[in-house]
Amino acid sequence: SQLNAVENMVPTFSHKLPPFGDQQYYELIGKYHQYNHGWSDSNPNTSSYLNSVSPMFLKYADMHLLPDKKYYKYATTAATIIFVNHIFSAIDAAWSASRYNKKISISAEVKSANFFGYIEIYPQLNLKYSF
Repeated sequence: SQLNAVENMVPTFSHKLPPFGDQQYYELIGKYHQYNHGWSDSNPNTSSYLNSVSPMFLKYADMHLLPDKKYYKYATTAATIIFVNHIFSAIDAAWSASRYNKKISISAEVKSANFFGYIEIYPQLNLKYSF
């Protein structure tokens, strides 16, 4: 609450720290350097901005980003596996249907037959199933 009171007095801060325990609180303390001095190992007496970054701040920032990187990689791998599985399933379905359909053949034709000098023309439908 004291930090929030100081933030309200200094309008140059880019972000206001949410109350302790809020989800945004944990995100901001590891994301923005203005909160670096809240870490117990920070050194506010250093003149260089890069040297003033707390090692605990850097470790927390890395730990905070690790799940995003790690789980994003897992999700990408899972989506790729699912996509490849769908492609193989489609190829297998086409191949299986082709093999099954080779067992069935249908043909239609017009035939003629000679009955004692009289020619009879008739349609013929052939259905063949082999196994």
